[in-house]
Formats: sequence, structure tokens, C-alpha cells
Amino acid sequence: MLKIMTSLKSPSKIFVIATANMPWDLFPPVKKRLSKRIYLPLADFDTRKELFEKKLNNIPNTLKPEDFLSLAQMTEGQEL
Repeated sequence: MLKIMTSLKSPSKIFVIATANMPWDLFPPVKKRLSKRIYLPLADFDTRKELFEKKLNNIPNTLKPEDFLSLAQMTEGQEL
């Protein structure tokens, strides 16, 4: 990717979207070429619980409210 980015004649017309689990570990020359960085933290407990409730709402299931709490606890530190 760095080689391609370096060889571009007009990089201002290029829009790159990239994701990384650990952006601080990206190769420094690559980070330097990305002019804007937006950090999106992992979802907190309440947000994870709400995501599970909304996503599983329309699917037949036997989950109880406390099951959503358990799911939110089990996914601590995970990308959803």
C-alpha cells in the first residue's frame, strides 16, 4: 500500500478508508500519508447490550433480559 500511495501523481483525488484493530502499530510512513485519522473506540457495556437487544429483536429467540447482560459482559474488548 505504501508503494502505491508513494507512486501516485495526484494523491489529493484519492480517498482511502482503512481500519485497524491497533492503529498505534501501523507502519509510521503509512500513518504519515493518511492525512486524517478518526479513532472509534470499542463499544461500552451499555452500547453492546443495546446492540444485542436491537439486532436480536426481530429474530425468534428465548433470550431473557439477563441474557443480554451476559452477552454484553462476555464481549468486553471485542469488536461488534
